[in-house]
Amino acid sequence: LRESVSVKDFGAVGDGVTNDSAAVQAAIDACEELRKPLFFPAGTYYMTSGIRIERNEVHVIGEGSESTILEFNVSSGVAMDVGYHNIGGGTFWGWTIRDIQIFSNASSSETNLLKVNYPLNGKMERVKIDQANSVGLRLGRPQNFVMHSSEVRNSDGRGVIVENDFVSAQGPQLFVMDSCTIKNNGDDPAGTAFQIALINGAEHVITNSIIEGSGSSNIYVGTDLTKITNCSFEGTPTNGHIQVGDNTGGGVTASNVFIGHNNFQNGSVGNAIDCQNYVGIMIFANQFQSNSRMRLGSDEGDKYSTIDSNYGLNVLTEITDSGTTDGKIIYRNSLAGTTTDTVQTITDGDTTPDVRGINSLHTANTSATSITQFTGTTSGDVFSVKFGDGNTTIVNGTFIVTATGANLTPSSGDLITFTTLAGTGASNKPVA
Repeated sequence: LRESVSVKDFGAVGDGVTNDSAAVQAAIDACEELRKPLFFPAGTYYMTSGIRIERNEVHVIGEGSESTILEFNVSSGVAMDVGYHNIGGGTFWGWTIRDIQIFSNASSSETNLLKVNYPLNGKMERVKIDQANSVGLRLGRPQNFVMHSSEVRNSDGRGVIVENDFVSAQGPQLFVMDSCTIKNNGDDPAGTAFQIALINGAEHVITNSIIEGSGSSNIYVGTDLTKITNCSFEGTPTNGHIQVGDNTGGGVTASNVFIGHNNFQNGSVGNAIDCQNYVGIMIFANQFQSNSRMRLGSDEGDKYSTIDSNYGLNVLTEITDSGTTDGKIIYRNSLAGTTTDTVQTITDGDTTPDVRGINSLHTANTSATSITQFTGTTSGDVFSVKFGDGNTTIVNGTFIVTATGANLTPSSGDLITFTTLAGTGASNKPVA
């Protein structure tokens, strides 16, 4: 007995012309009863209605993503609907799909080309998803699910969405994307979608992949414990390559996000990295191409955020600290571009701010604050302080020297530049 069931045993032709919808669904139903994988020999299987897989034993196997093609031309709904969400929910344990292409005909109007609910300990390998009318790949509560050596291209909407279970609304955990290409999704109309949207869950990893597009952002991170590493970001997304959190509406906070060892091409687009709402983030050892920018909003938590050892960054702006927690942001980008503008808002009430690696500081003190020392300075350091309030005093004394020899009480909007003179130990003195 064969270990798999071929769709051709149920009348599928695979010539790209014959409507194989009924034959393919019949083969799926048989596989569910026999608890065997479903095999698609090389060919183009044209279907005018969606197909459903409701048993996790029905693994889907083709003969290569350029040899086995499932072409859908459906009027509505999901083209390929996988998981127990159709029969009451539950874990879709160990489900796999490999060596196949899922393609949307130009006349198709599906809402999702491939939709999978609660795949646990499963894998998508060497799969190509192309030309979706809306969303290419929609994953509900993937858990320890690996997407490897696969592609999602040319979707009119978002390329890949990772979100909660479609039945229980429970969150996903440990979705891994490795060695994939996610490209040119959301470009029709331009600027309206993400290549990848990590909406819910935790412990997601995107690594060794190419992410390219001209939609809204290449990756949106609204999750916790997310790691993005060793990827190449290309294209011209309108809002930048990576967006962390969301400060619109009710806001979405992402926490403990690591972005490291990536290459960001074409820095002329928005901000290469736009961190809007987050708690604890590390952006480390990334390579930025010409004119790259990074923007960071408030770190709202009690964990330190670090932006360190990034090369080629042109402008780093709008960095603020809420002042209500210990979430001070630290910057040591010694390899950054020579025009880097590293900006930090001093924590409200801080009298000895650390200026290590900082070009420009902003104040936003809500009550009277006397700055007596700028810590972390070395001889030759030049930095500026722009005052956003009228509550700050710069104290002339042991650790700071002013040109007048007296304390300074700048007005809101004033800018003062300091140069640190050589000394021994703590006697290094910024001079205004």
